[in-house]
Amino acid sequence: MHLEPSLQIPFPLPTFISTTLSDLSSLASLNVLITGTTRDIGTTCALAAVGAPHILLVQRDQPNTTSYNELLALSSGPRANVIGADLSNLDVIFKILPRAFDLAGELRVCVNCAPSQHAPP
Repeated sequence: MHLEPSLQIPFPLPTFISTTLSDLSSLASLNVLITGTTRDIGTTCALAAVGAPHILLVQRDQPNTTSYNELLALSSGPRANVIGADLSNLDVIFKILPRAFDLAGELRVCVNCAPSQHAPP
């Protein structure tokens, strides 16, 4: 993503966000976790993250390796892992991050594309 110099954000950003806003165009040093990577927008986000050193694909259907194979075909650079997790199960959600940290060490970007949401009505 390239931010144009004329881009005006209509609200003040917290310091920790404003200092990294210029770095959004490069994922070269940021490990990424993306949910919902079995198809559609999750797959697209995974493919867009090719510059990251480690990409974790969280998907309900772990044996489906289509996104994983597409990702590896684009670049030999990033390491990638598939984490099988049904995010409609709240207990499973709390197990994802420890597993992700075991695989990648550090996560700097998390993108939620999974259709399951746990939010009050």
